[in-house]
Amino acid sequence: MQGRPAPDFAALLSAQQDPQAKFILYFFSPRCSMCQQISTTLESLQSEQDNVLFIDVGQQPEMAKKFRVMGTPTLIRVEKGLIKQVMMGAKDEDTVRGFVTH
Repeated sequence: MQGRPAPDFAALLSAQQDPQAKFILYFFSPRCSMCQQISTTLESLQSEQDNVLFIDVGQQPEMAKKFRVMGTPTLIRVEKGLIKQVMMGAKDEDTVRGFVTH
């Protein structure tokens, strides 16, 4: 997936957000114990910057399918319309912060 054009996710953006900017797409499930481990970190980062988008795969399965998400948690960094990096599974706080702020 890395290096490929990102599927359209404009429906997730507010009118003020530029789809060509850098975004972190966080695919999660509320019942996923690994997701719960990193959700707190991502919620904190989301309050600091507006580029972290939470996508509940149960409520938006079509978006997960577009991005070929096979499990949760999955983080996808999209920059200038391209998938730059994918991170799957629970990671420690420093790794998650580094992925988001890189």
